[in-house]
Amino acid sequence: KRHISEKRTSVFGFILVGPIPIVFGKNVSREIIILLVFIGIILTLLAWVL
Repeated sequence: KRHISEKRTSVFGFILVGPIPIVFGKNVSREIIILLVFIGIILTLLAWVL
C-alpha cells in the first residue's frame, strides 16, 4: 500500500514539473529548471504528507 502511494506521488510530481520546460521552450535556463524541479519536489512531499 505504501509502495503504491509513493509511486503515485512520484508520478504526481513528474506531471507537475514535466510539461513546464516544454511549455516555455528550450530557451529556459538551467537555474530556472532546477528551481521548478525543487518546487515540484516540495509540492510532491506536501501531497505525500497530506
